[in-house]
Amino acid sequence: MIPQKEELILSSLLSTRKTGAEIKSAIFDATGIDLLPGSLYPTLKKLSEDGLIRVESPNKKKIYKITKYGEMLINRETKRKETLKKI
Repeated sequence: MIPQKEELILSSLLSTRKTGAEIKSAIFDATGIDLLPGSLYPTLKKLSEDGLIRVESPNKKKIYKITKYGEMLINRETKRKETLKKI
């Protein structure tokens, strides 16, 4: 199981790479959950260290992109939840 915050971040990156502010906004728009910077950025760092996302810094702005491993993990979690709904 993926912790909710990590799942939300990874899911927000499935369609396109984003800045931290864009991730925060996408999650809020989709769920109403407002991730505070003190929670969001440490989680982004952990996801990067775990190889689930990659950080690019083309012009001082950090841009986050999900990795193949991150995609595989979030897709597996989605399938797991779909299976549980059938029980």
